[in-house]
Amino acid sequence: GVSGAHLSRRWSVTPRPVTVKSEAATLERGRYLAHHVMGCVECHGADLGGKVVVDAPPMGFIAAPNLTGDLSDAAWV
Repeated sequence: GVSGAHLSRRWSVTPRPVTVKSEAATLERGRYLAHHVMGCVECHGADLGGKVVVDAPPMGFIAAPNLTGDLSDAAWV
């Protein structure tokens, strides 16, 4: 099995800069992927702003987060 020590191990990660392109063709490719290939909009909503996926007590509450917020390097680490 997996030990508690193994599960609680921490890793040190040095963030690297992320280049976020904003050219029209790049943005359109991302929109195409999110809407037609990857299915992101099914859980995150048409605008990728997040939405409630399941709200069925007592089974549970599941909300998909906003994918359009903070795009800084620190937000991805």
